[in-house]
Amino acid sequence: ERFRHAALSRRLAASVAPAAKSERQRSDEIAETLRGPAWLQEEQEVPTAVARGTATHLLLDRLDLSMPEPITEQTVQRVLERLVADYVLTEAEANAVDRLAIVEFFQSSVGKRMRSAAARGSLWREWSFSLAMTIDELSDLWGGEAPAQGEKMVVQGTIDALWQEPDGRFCLVDYKTDQTHGVSDLLKRYRPQVELYVRAVEAIVGKSAEGYLVLLDKRQVIPILA
Repeated sequence: ERFRHAALSRRLAASVAPAAKSERQRSDEIAETLRGPAWLQEEQEVPTAVARGTATHLLLDRLDLSMPEPITEQTVQRVLERLVADYVLTEAEANAVDRLAIVEFFQSSVGKRMRSAAARGSLWREWSFSLAMTIDELSDLWGGEAPAQGEKMVVQGTIDALWQEPDGRFCLVDYKTDQTHGVSDLLKRYRPQVELYVRAVEAIVGKSAEGYLVLLDKRQVIPILA
């Protein structure tokens, strides 16, 4: 009984980030993950793919989206320089962030909607949730038959950004920085995660929601349940 849903739990753990953290706590933990042990900091001249992705998420968490001015490469650079000056990022980690990808995303229609929501005070970044879902619902998302119909699991996750449109709809984005896989492989891998986020938001706030998978390195914003 203890390991009855082990396979499904592993799938969830691999896709959904830990919840119940404040935005500041999340930023601090991201920074700590990047830094690693003190004895490694001077040796990590070339950031790993994970460190590059984490640095990009940290930048997106700290970027001021409510300012009226356009987001440019210089805007992104200033934030990265501040993170380096505060010893949150190393110069190598900051240099690994694709500045143009960030700029181009916020020039997209979804990016512009995010910025409008930020200006209205209706944008929440690193939005954590905890929700009980049936095994049947989770199996539908990740494929396979439900091992025990009707039973529930508590799912926790953290959504990169969630906002509410003027008409009441909720929208969310999930950023990915994967450089090694094609778009179809990334969509197959991450679609269930974004669908789970959409269902969670709808269940928690009681309003319709739509999700977008943002493939920064591919310069693509893919609608998921939108």
